[in-house]
Amino acid sequence: MQGVTAPRAQANQFLGQDLPLPAVQSQKTGPVGTSTLDAPKSPRAVVDAFYRAFQARNFDRMEALYHPDVKFKDMVFEYGDRDGTMKMWRQILSTPGIKMGVRIGEVEGDTVRGHWAAEYEVFGRPVHNELTFEMKVKDGKIVEHRDDSDWNRWAPQAFPAGALFTLPGLKQLAIGILRMRIDG
Repeated sequence: MQGVTAPRAQANQFLGQDLPLPAVQSQKTGPVGTSTLDAPKSPRAVVDAFYRAFQARNFDRMEALYHPDVKFKDMVFEYGDRDGTMKMWRQILSTPGIKMGVRIGEVEGDTVRGHWAAEYEVFGRPVHNELTFEMKVKDGKIVEHRDDSDWNRWAPQAFPAGALFTLPGLKQLAIGILRMRIDG
């Protein structure tokens, strides 16, 4: 997949808007979608539920939507299971003030593609990140999740030395530092 090329202003149009947090409460189960009776079935519904949980920082719901052996990959991290993937999400979403929005695009069989954007801080520096995603869903669980973004746009925002970390050797060093922050 290619990185998102939409300009920042266009991405901001969907930051936090396309998937507003549901205000509906179920009298029997609490927030809608938390009961296994309310488990989404279609790939689109599963991905929609995942990003709603992401926005609400509902880690239990996010985790429940991932298959135990989910394969996750982005420009920095790669995990072959739900535990590693959720450890990453917990760390990322613990960042105060993170804002995100998503636009679900095409659904082709069990594969869902779209775009999401996030604004947050890395090393105390403001970052605006635009990503494309592809998720494969089987039996109501996400079995593969891939996020793509542009390292050469992201790194200068995230690191004090900025563009230096787009150089091949320094890029690998920066990725190693980021992995250590999450994986220990």
